Amino acid sequence: MIAPGDLAAPSGCAAILAAIAPELRPISQGVTTVWEKRLAACSVRYVARGEARVLLVLTGVGPAAAAASAEAVLARWPISTLLSIGYAGALQPHLRVGDLIGVESVRRHSLDAGPSGSPDDAPAPEKYRAWLKSDAALLAAAERLARRLALPWRRGASLTVDAVVAEPRQKQRLGAETGVAC
Repeated sequence: MIAPGDLAAPSGCAAILAAIAPELRPISQGVTTVWEKRLAACSVRYVARGEARVLLVLTGVGPAAAAASAEAVLARWPISTLLSIGYAGALQPHLRVGDLIGVESVRRHSLDAGPSGSPDDAPAPEKYRAWLKSDAALLAAAERLARRLALPWRRGASLTVDAVVAEPRQKQRLGAETGVAC
């Protein structure tokens, strides 16, 4: 590791953000840590694997922690690509912890209630509507970075909901209904 005061990252460096350490573990295998730094919002490791260099950022859980961490990293280093990983649980049985999914689109669970007053019985097209589409060039840059780091990569859609979906049956139902990866 280099001296603590020398926390340079090259211009155009990529940063990978995750909420909890197990989500960064697969990416951390086989890398050399150049330096580590604790910021107010997050912990940052600058790592190398071959010619590839990347910042690994442990943000903490929740949207506020993720936003504060991203802002802190972007304010301090000249980041070219920002990848957020691990913020979703798999909704498809073939996905595992650490799998990288290039999210092409995010669908949002409708807050509109169906006939019974529950969003769960709203019509499917209304219940899971497209909310956000990823920038194709940025998604391609993320895929190039993943391939350069020799990490498994696949593309898919993601679903955002208002509450944690922790029960396997709920995840299976959402995966089957929506076809999204996470």
